[in-house]
Amino acid sequence: MTIQESDRHRPAPGKRASAEEAEVQHKYGSLRVLRDGRVRFSARTFLGLPELDFSTQHGARLANGSHVWSQSDYSICANLPEKEAFLFLYLSRGRVDSACFNYGLTPDELRKAVAVLRKAGGGLERWIVPGLEYTRDSITRMVENPGFPREENKSGLRMLKVLQELLEATRDLPVAEPWKRTRREWEQWKQEQAGAKASTATQPKPRSRAPRSSARSRA
Repeated sequence: MTIQESDRHRPAPGKRASAEEAEVQHKYGSLRVLRDGRVRFSARTFLGLPELDFSTQHGARLANGSHVWSQSDYSICANLPEKEAFLFLYLSRGRVDSACFNYGLTPDELRKAVAVLRKAGGGLERWIVPGLEYTRDSITRMVENPGFPREENKSGLRMLKVLQELLEATRDLPVAEPWKRTRREWEQWKQEQAGAKASTATQPKPRSRAPRSSARSRA
């Protein structure tokens, strides 16, 4: 099976774009993610997975309300008929540097997503663990936020349990080199933050001194 991809509405890279141009998604049947993060697209779907396809969105909305289109900094969505955009691949300078699963997936949908990506291969298997770790860390920060809605907190805790289960089950998978570097940087940052907090906690508090009152002259 092949999926036609159109160049219509595609402005020149790095140029300002209209809202319509920025929102257009370009469809592909399959892709390969190389070891260095570069991506190769194809109109043909993966063998045995005709229901799986991919879409790219190169447009972005800026804070001032304008839109731009980028050839190198964009996102790729993996889609299934029952769940569009179940996985996001984020590219910087034309290379995938992180991945994230859709936070709205149910536990069963997440399990299926991992199974589909495993079967597809093409370098996608190297981004399963990064996607699970990114999603786990993001949901962890959400549920630890005191202002997070209670019902969503329960759903988040259930999802964290499934994420940990899937991370255990995918230990055999290779991990993308770009993500290994990102993970090392993230762990270093967390250690630095923890060290800074510990230093602040152990630092003795300055003693407050009441100002000396001036001696009063006796009559």
